[in-house]
Amino acid sequence: MSKLIFFSVLMFIVTNLNAADKYKLEDFSLNLNSSLTPPNHLWVSSGWSTVNPLSTTVMGVGDCIGAPLAGKDFKLFVTLEANGHQIKDVGSTGKGDVGLLFQGGQWQPDKIIRKGTYNYLIDNNIISLGVQSELIPLYNRTGFIIKCSIRNRLGTTLRIKVSPEITPGNPNYIPLNSWTYSQPGAGESATSNGEGIWSNNKVKIALFTESPTFDIPANQSHTSYIAVTFTEQSSISVPPQKLRDWELEERLAWENRLNRALREVPVIKSSISGLDDYYKRSIVSGLVSIWENPAFVVNPFLATSGIDGGATCTYLWDFGGYIPRMACLILGDKVLPCTKAMANIGLDKSYAYTLDGTGIGVPYAYSTWSFVNLVWEISKHMGINEALFNEARRLVLLNEKLESPNNLIDYGVQHNLLEMRSAGWEHYVASPNAERAWCLERLAEMGEKISYDPIEIKQWREKSLIIKKAIQSQLWDPVSHWFKCIYPTGHTELVYSIQAFDALRAEACTKEMEKGLLEHLKDGRFLFSYGVSSVSAEDSVHYEVNDTDWSGGGAYTGDGPDLALILYGQGKSGIA
Repeated sequence: MSKLIFFSVLMFIVTNLNAADKYKLEDFSLNLNSSLTPPNHLWVSSGWSTVNPLSTTVMGVGDCIGAPLAGKDFKLFVTLEANGHQIKDVGSTGKGDVGLLFQGGQWQPDKIIRKGTYNYLIDNNIISLGVQSELIPLYNRTGFIIKCSIRNRLGTTLRIKVSPEITPGNPNYIPLNSWTYSQPGAGESATSNGEGIWSNNKVKIALFTESPTFDIPANQSHTSYIAVTFTEQSSISVPPQKLRDWELEERLAWENRLNRALREVPVIKSSISGLDDYYKRSIVSGLVSIWENPAFVVNPFLATSGIDGGATCTYLWDFGGYIPRMACLILGDKVLPCTKAMANIGLDKSYAYTLDGTGIGVPYAYSTWSFVNLVWEISKHMGINEALFNEARRLVLLNEKLESPNNLIDYGVQHNLLEMRSAGWEHYVASPNAERAWCLERLAEMGEKISYDPIEIKQWREKSLIIKKAIQSQLWDPVSHWFKCIYPTGHTELVYSIQAFDALRAEACTKEMEKGLLEHLKDGRFLFSYGVSSVSAEDSVHYEVNDTDWSGGGAYTGDGPDLALILYGQGKSGIA
């Protein structure tokens, strides 16, 4: 899945509507027939559970995850029996009587809708039925529902039996402090007790069905429910009187989340082709990263990705670097506990926290800027929080202790910076040194509003100017019109990385430098039909296409809008 990304777009018309009138869940739907998402990346989440449909099946289900439980290697297939004839749903692409044929469907934030058809002569009698399923992840518990609507297309009554078949796989219980970037690992194999229960030493899987056998009159439909829950081995899962109650519980949770989260988010109508849909996609990429389990360190919990059960940690760079404005709008005052949890991990040691608030990762070069950026946006939305301001000040001043005699900081190697796959943007670099100046200036502005020590505020502003002068005199290469990266040995690299443009946002460039940087922002260099490349194709040493993140040659979806906003801020609306 893509990382959590929200961006403000500047060419728009904002309409002021009540939250309930702004968006409906259906507004964020995606046509599965036009999706290129790999099957193992297609998930749907309730904010508590997330589940993966089995590719090209109409009712099949794969892994289901809801921390601390993980239904790994799980599979559920459904067989329909129509007038005694078995109709398998296994996603077959063969010919003949191969069972239910997949017709596509749509993804919504709250469910995945799939359609299928069966139309075949059996003993000279036609059996014809249509099937629509809804795969619904459960809320307040780990598991899912399959809501199956079967339409009898015959002129006579059809006798139907719905038979789910489960392969329990290797479910696992994983402590909340062990959920990081990867999907959870598998546990021991689960076995059946013969009564709709499968278990291993940690997890119990329970299957529930309602009225699995029924008659459908001519040209009529019938809806059937199947549910599966995952609990700790010693727990008992009790279904409601009607499985539809669990369906309604999940739908209500999503509607409440939509109304709460989008109350302050503007609706955008643009004359730019495709921008409306892009904006909706960026909003929903954030909505599906919100988890609402009260056992987590904060509720709501903002995961860096999470819809497939991986990256269910909160990563400061995503939270404070890319999305602080939209995070304030979507989370409201709940952004404060999320930010305080980030401050509590010790950002000079870690860059993310797990589901229980444990810090993970390494000292990251962009952590200080990301945190100050987040605190700055919070101050604009709801006033200055002095505790957060003091933590931001601590981080900035701690960072300044790393300074070398040349007034620049050596930010280390790849795992502290961009994670490029070759030597390049390392040690003394324009960004994040330019962000240092930006942070000092934001501290000064916030400090003035809370009547902080004016002498220290003056020192921060003076230091910001010194850093900018150092970048201009020591890192700028007037021949290439680009920034050098300098190693402690004196070795230099010219890396045409999109990171260089961040120096514009920090106002660390002279007019001549600004002009020089923008000379490289052209088609076939940084700009391509698919977006903005992280490394310019003119850079024959560092350009490559395998890494599509911030450092590689591909186009990470966060960079284009971010660069556009920087250019808008510089008054360069045409190229933006």
